[in-house]
Amino acid sequence: MKWERDTLRQPDRRRISSYANVKFPVSPNLRIMDDTLREGSQTPNVVYTAENRVKIFEKLVDVGIDLVNVGSPSVRADYDGIRGILALGYGDVEVVGHCGCSVNEVDAAADLGLDSLKLYIAPTEAHLKAKFQDKRFSGLAEMREFCIERIQESVDRADSRGIRTVSYTPEDITSVIGSADETNFAMRAIETALSKAHRIALPDTRGRAVPEEIGGIVRRVKDRFSNYNFEVEAHFHNDLGLAVANSLAAVKAGADIVHATVNGLGERVGITSLETLDAALYYGVGFDTGLKKDRMYELSRLVESMSGMPIARNAPVVGENAFSHTAGRHQGAIAKDSRTYQTLESDVYGRGSIMAFGTLTGRGGVEGFLSDCGVDVSKVGKDEIADIVGSIRGYTESSGFCDPIMAKGFAEARLGYTIELPQKYRDSVFSETYVLINTPTGENEITMGSQIVDSLSKMPHVIRIDEVFGRKDVNYIALLRYRAGEDSAVTATRRALSGIDGGISAEVIQTGNKYRM
Repeated sequence: MKWERDTLRQPDRRRISSYANVKFPVSPNLRIMDDTLREGSQTPNVVYTAENRVKIFEKLVDVGIDLVNVGSPSVRADYDGIRGILALGYGDVEVVGHCGCSVNEVDAAADLGLDSLKLYIAPTEAHLKAKFQDKRFSGLAEMREFCIERIQESVDRADSRGIRTVSYTPEDITSVIGSADETNFAMRAIETALSKAHRIALPDTRGRAVPEEIGGIVRRVKDRFSNYNFEVEAHFHNDLGLAVANSLAAVKAGADIVHATVNGLGERVGITSLETLDAALYYGVGFDTGLKKDRMYELSRLVESMSGMPIARNAPVVGENAFSHTAGRHQGAIAKDSRTYQTLESDVYGRGSIMAFGTLTGRGGVEGFLSDCGVDVSKVGKDEIADIVGSIRGYTESSGFCDPIMAKGFAEARLGYTIELPQKYRDSVFSETYVLINTPTGENEITMGSQIVDSLSKMPHVIRIDEVFGRKDVNYIALLRYRAGEDSAVTATRRALSGIDGGISAEVIQTGNKYRM
C-alpha cells in the first residue's frame, strides 16, 4: 500500500513510569484517544452545546490529550462544535471525525476540514440483517457484498479527498468469536479497509467480551495482517464492568491506541474511563501516558458539569471517596505512610488524602485530621483527642453523617481555638438539598411531569427525581447534591423549573440530611 508509517502523527512524550517496572511489553506508540465528545454524547440524556464541546476539547488538550474524536460532521448537534474546535488551530492535536462507511459522510467531513476519519460498518450477520434485510437484498451473501462495497468506496473516497489518517471500525467484532464463518468475513472486511486505511479499531460494541478474548482477537488481527503497516485501536464498553481490564488486555496484546472517555461516559453504561485507564497504565503496568494527572480532576469536574452526569462517589481517581479513609486503624496508618492503604498517590493528582468521619473514626484519624489542619498534635492531650473522637462518633450515630466542617467544629470546641480547614477537606464537603415540586392538576399534567423530569435530568447537581403519589401538595421530589459554595445549583434548578409553563411551585429544603433521616 502507498501509505507510509512516518505519515502518522507520532507521540513524543511517552515514558516509563517511575512508580514500577513495566510488567509487559507495550507498543512504543501507545496513546489514548479521547472519545468524550463522540461516544460521551451518546450517554442517555447528555447533550453538549457547541460552546461546551469547545471548552471540553480545550481542557482535554490542557491535560495532554493529543488524539480526540470530536464527533460526526453529518450529525447536526455535532457540526457547529466540530467547526469551533477546528477554528482553534491546535495543529499538534489530531482531531478525528466519526463517519459511517458512506461517501456522503466522508465528503461532509472533508468539506468541514477534517483530515483524520474513523469509518464504521458492522460486518456481523446480526447487524447486516437488522440494518439491511428489509432493503433490496435477497440473502446474507448479498448483504455481505454490499458491506464490502461500502468499505471500499469509503476508504477510496477518503483517500481521494486527501484524508491524512483513515481508521476502519468493524462494529461488534467481538461477536464473531467462536464462529469461523463470521470471523472469516470480518477479516475480509478488515483486509478490504487496509487497502487504504491506516488503523483498524476493534470494538467490544456490546460489552460482552472478557480480557482473554480481547487479547486473542487483537493478536489475531495483528498476525493475520502483519504484511500491512497499520495501527490497532481498542474500544470497549463497560456492560460487564470490564472495560479497563479489556483495555489492558488489548495493550498487552499490542494495541497502539485505546479509546476512553472522561468519567467513563458513553452508550448505556459507558466505555473505558480515561482517568482510570491512565492510572491503571501508570500504577498497574508501569507505563506513563504523559497526561497531566494533577489536572485530571478539573477535567472530570468540567465534564460532570457540562454533561449533567454526576461523578460517582466511589469512582476511581476522581470520585469523592478516592482518597478518603474511614476505618480508625487505616487512618492512623495513612497519617504516617499513605502506602499502607492507598495505591494512587494523592499528591500526584493534586487532591490529597483525607480522613472521613463516622462511627469508625479513631484516635489516629483525629490526630491526622488535626495535623492536616496545622495543629501540633504533640501538644494536644489524650483526653482532648478522645473527646473529639467521641463527639464525632456520637453525632454520626444520631444524624447519620459527619462532614469535615462539623469535625472542625467539634475540634475547635474542645481545643478552645480556631483551626484552618485545608482545601482538600473543603472540596469533600457536600450539601444535599431537596426541591419539592407541585404541579396543578389538569389535562397538561402528564406533559408537565415529563417536562419536569426532562429538564431536571440535564442538571448536573440533580442526582435523583422521584414522582410522589397520594399527596396534593407535592408531585415530585428532586434531590440536589453539590459542593460547599456551589449554592448556584439551587438557583439553576429553580430557573430550569421556571421555564416550564403551567404554574409550577417549588419549595426548597436545604437541610437535606435531616430531611432524609
